[in-house]
Amino acid sequence: MRESVGAAVAAPADLDGIGGCFPLAQRQLRGTGGCFGGSCRMAAEFDQDDSSEGSECASSAHDGSGGAGAAACGDPEEPSSGARGVDRTAHAATTRDGWRLHLHRVRCPAAAARRARRLPVVLCPGLGSGGIESFDLDASVSLAQHLAERGFDVWVPDLRGNGRSDRPKWWDRKTWWTVDDHLLLDFPAVVDAVLALSGAPQLHWLGHSMGGMLAVGALCRGLPAAAALRTVTTLGSGCFGAGSWHALAGAWVARLTAIGFHGGAVVPLVTSLRGPLAPLAWAVQSLFYVHANVRPETGRKLLGSVLSFIPAGLVKQFVGSLNGPLGMT
Repeated sequence: MRESVGAAVAAPADLDGIGGCFPLAQRQLRGTGGCFGGSCRMAAEFDQDDSSEGSECASSAHDGSGGAGAAACGDPEEPSSGARGVDRTAHAATTRDGWRLHLHRVRCPAAAARRARRLPVVLCPGLGSGGIESFDLDASVSLAQHLAERGFDVWVPDLRGNGRSDRPKWWDRKTWWTVDDHLLLDFPAVVDAVLALSGAPQLHWLGHSMGGMLAVGALCRGLPAAAALRTVTTLGSGCFGAGSWHALAGAWVARLTAIGFHGGAVVPLVTSLRGPLAPLAWAVQSLFYVHANVRPETGRKLLGSVLSFIPAGLVKQFVGSLNGPLGMT
């Protein structure tokens, strides 16, 4: 198995649909209904025709820029059928309050033609993270490309303030937001746009960290857009900090983030430290990935671009929930 970076996971070649393609112990349950003890019943039971014999695209390098990919894709059993690229295109969704959200679409036309019944897959990034950086950083760790090569129509959103979506004025608190805005405004905008642009009746939602929490929240609250979720898969979406060093650092974090957390500036700076401060860089990197699983150059590329500004209210919500008795789910 190739390396994994945060939510950017390369799955084994014997993937059966999407279920079980991540290096995590994931429970596969039918249906998407029901929330139990703060956790949503997670469904990774994809379409009945989602049996895959491996990639139908022969991929070349992708730089994560969001432009057209250079990967060649086609049927390995019919090499004379001609090679076509793994297409990467940019789209947009607009929220009810006027924010423009960037949507990154990844498709392999030849593979999609052979798996025409497959529903689109949304790969939603976590807190303060860019979608392309999380799921399509480069070909060697691209979950988006991996699924596209198996016939899925993959959509990677940037939530408000992140990646290539509209950015706030960090000095103007009126442009700041909370998890509530991601859930009640961004989530339905992404779902509605993907359904409209793909023509599909439903979609699969795979969320990393907060990206998974949004689907959980939508199902638990019965949001209209949640009816479009055929399945939900969460990656690292439950965090429990009570009694840990996270809880001890809560007050310190609150003071440091009184005007928000400028992750896009702070994290690349800290993780580039060398000499006597190198252990600090290593410790911060460890918050994002397991060193043994990630090539140093991939880690640097990820942390150099994945994070954006996180408003103080959003930080407060996460720290308060994380360190609470029920944790954060």
